[in-house]
Amino acid sequence: MAGDASGFSFKDLVELFFLYGPFFITLFIMIYGIRHAKAALDTAGNSKPRDKDAVHFSRQIYVSVWIFSGILVIACCTWWFKNYDQESKKKFVKHMDISDAQPTDRFEPRSDHVFVRTSEINDPSRRRDEIVVINEKPFVENDEIEIVHKKGNDPISVFPVRISDLGAVNRTSYKLVLNNGLYQLKPKHPPLSHALAKVAGFPGINSAYAAELRTIESKPLSRSMDRNVEKISKENARPRPEFTEKSIAKSSGSASGRATSAAPSTVAPTVVAPAPLSAPSPTLQQDYWVGQLGQKRQTIGRQLEALDAMANMLNSNSATLDLLRAVPGSENRGETVLSLLLNLAKHQDKLLAYKANLLLEKNHYDRLLVAVTAANSVTTPDNQRQILLALTEQQWQMIASIAPAPQKNNVTMQQTTYAKRSNPVGSATMDGTKYFALISWPALTEKQVDCAAEKIFRHNIESVSLAGEQQNIKKNRSVALVFDSRAEASIFADSISVCGARTEFVYHGDRRLAAAIAR
Repeated sequence: MAGDASGFSFKDLVELFFLYGPFFITLFIMIYGIRHAKAALDTAGNSKPRDKDAVHFSRQIYVSVWIFSGILVIACCTWWFKNYDQESKKKFVKHMDISDAQPTDRFEPRSDHVFVRTSEINDPSRRRDEIVVINEKPFVENDEIEIVHKKGNDPISVFPVRISDLGAVNRTSYKLVLNNGLYQLKPKHPPLSHALAKVAGFPGINSAYAAELRTIESKPLSRSMDRNVEKISKENARPRPEFTEKSIAKSSGSASGRATSAAPSTVAPTVVAPAPLSAPSPTLQQDYWVGQLGQKRQTIGRQLEALDAMANMLNSNSATLDLLRAVPGSENRGETVLSLLLNLAKHQDKLLAYKANLLLEKNHYDRLLVAVTAANSVTTPDNQRQILLALTEQQWQMIASIAPAPQKNNVTMQQTTYAKRSNPVGSATMDGTKYFALISWPALTEKQVDCAAEKIFRHNIESVSLAGEQQNIKKNRSVALVFDSRAEASIFADSISVCGARTEFVYHGDRRLAAAIAR
């Protein structure tokens, strides 16, 4: 806005005068006109000889000024409240609420007069993004606003929202839904039927009908990005690591010297090679990206990038993943690509879970699971344990349905052994993937209390003393802990089970988790 150093412009003065000017005019008439008429009446009444006609005329003028001033006051108040009522009814303000977003989802406005307010961003169960659209003039029904959605390192997408889809007065609620790898904004409440919407006499019916909601499909971002989108891109852009033989070997721990590699076309190499080098083998590429995927304290954006790179590698090389290959540098004993993807497929972040599931399905993991659960398993006991611990109830049913008849009893026995054990589930937080655990104990002996208190005290940095943890265990029935890695969470769950305590892993935002933390 152009103006002086204080940021106040001539336009602002005109708007203030338009809103409050009639009051100043009325005040001027009341002060000057009434005072002048009263002075004339006093002069006529005090004159000698007294002129009755002059006194009568002055009194008429005095009363007329009062009546005129009263009419002006009523007119000004009516006019002002009418204009103020437009703002109070929010005829120039519209609200759009978006729920079910994860902490890693970001919304930014791309249109003028659009603002975003996010509440409880660290708690997915209470996350609500409020889009506020403010216009100086009445909205045109055919107008559109654009909401930019950013997820990890994925391309920016734009949701075009029609003004006609937003309610006239009340808030309009949408929820963020993942459908076939693409996010959509769907109405949180089903729209009213055409017949019901036109029923008169019920508050809110007509306005609700005016905002019959539709699913908002995202569209790719055009080349002509405005300043807001360019700013978002710069803030979210992370430099991609140099994809060289040295970096692959460092990630895999055993790939050094296997093959000569060069940077793919998506990454600009830092050193220009004197001659073209051979492309890295699929095995080296898999080790590199799997190593990146399984790193401790990894951001969700980086995990999405690794999954995309693995999918692109399969599409370009027409190859398949070696799902039983060990994960380079993993803290989990016996971790394989299959167990890693199975755990990511249960991640709280919807897009991350979707892409992990897609990789599993493309590599026909169901057949491999049947071979893993066989009596003569194709894996080592440690590998088999990690894979079977990661299976869900639906996956166990799938294995039982396609396994050969002689193997079904063995599948049932393994399900009884592994399905009841606690297995960490990844939660989406602003700091990346975390693992939240609820440790509970219905009854513990003194020896078990000492055992559990020692293990909790070692992990819980907020613990004041070992004696304090012992008192908390005796007083409360549960405690909540958070872990940075799945290996750390698994080791803790196994160790505290010896003490008679039970560990249940929950997603970030679980109400029981909040209750345990509050205590």
